Amino acid sequence: MGISLIDCHYIQKETAAVYLIWDENSGQREAALVETNTPGCLKYVLEEMAKNGITKEMIKYLFVTHIHLDHSGGAPRFLEEFPNAKVVCHPMGVRYLKDPSRIIKGARAVYGDALFDQLYGEIPPIALERILAAEDGQEFYMGKDKVMALFTPGHASHHIALYHPATSGVFSGDVFGVSYPGMRAAGSPYLLATTSPTEFDPDLAIESMEKILATGATRIYLTHFGIWEDVAGGGAMLRENLEHIKTLISQAMKLENSEIYPFIRAKIQEYFDGKIAGNKIPLTQEQRGFLKLDLDLNAQGIAYYTQKRKKKQPA
Repeated sequence: MGISLIDCHYIQKETAAVYLIWDENSGQREAALVETNTPGCLKYVLEEMAKNGITKEMIKYLFVTHIHLDHSGGAPRFLEEFPNAKVVCHPMGVRYLKDPSRIIKGARAVYGDALFDQLYGEIPPIALERILAAEDGQEFYMGKDKVMALFTPGHASHHIALYHPATSGVFSGDVFGVSYPGMRAAGSPYLLATTSPTEFDPDLAIESMEKILATGATRIYLTHFGIWEDVAGGGAMLRENLEHIKTLISQAMKLENSEIYPFIRAKIQEYFDGKIAGNKIPLTQEQRGFLKLDLDLNAQGIAYYTQKRKKKQPA
């Protein structure tokens, strides 16, 4: 069994990963990729495969934890290179892979046309026969190695994580937060919940985080970015972060709709700055600039959830 972390150089270095899994001990030499990021990541994947003697024909699965395009956007291009591969996703994600127009429209609204075109380019539909809908608890084998799909909503309703028993690890997508290297370079490492629009739900996010902890995993393979080994500590950080967000939502429910996003954006910046200072993490201005996009998206997701809840309140 082997696992390689592949840096996709998404926007900049060490922000998004694809993981290569292969069975070293089986004559079948089957392999899989977790996440596909963008078409631009393919060259880095092929380089890593060559280093480990993995041919294109050996790739059996392309696991996408959810259909947000920094996780699934490269899948159509990857399938062109890997003739035996199928994309594995949550059942609710199948229609978005078959017809990505809706997710493309949403991403263009978030990123703007220029950045979207730079990052993703054209994203064609994927033929249904090359998509597998995972079931909760379903096992997928690469030779004698395996991963187990776990339905983990909260960041997105169509989110799965993948438990890998051989390394006691979980490929967590976005449901176990993000921690870029700058947030772990010095001081106490910090893990931040990701709450981007449009399907964030804090209660489901907490339940999914607890589901991951219940596996007994001793490491988390973060898509954003790298291996997190203090699983219990990370879970405590996420729980506190998400409970704080629930408090902000309760406060924001009393505001006018136009006031909700500015309030949430200011409060999550204040919270994040406090955690970074408290953990003595010396972020550079460049790192803070990159994290601004994450915090903008987080605030959008929390504000969107708040406004949905307000609409459901009795008049």
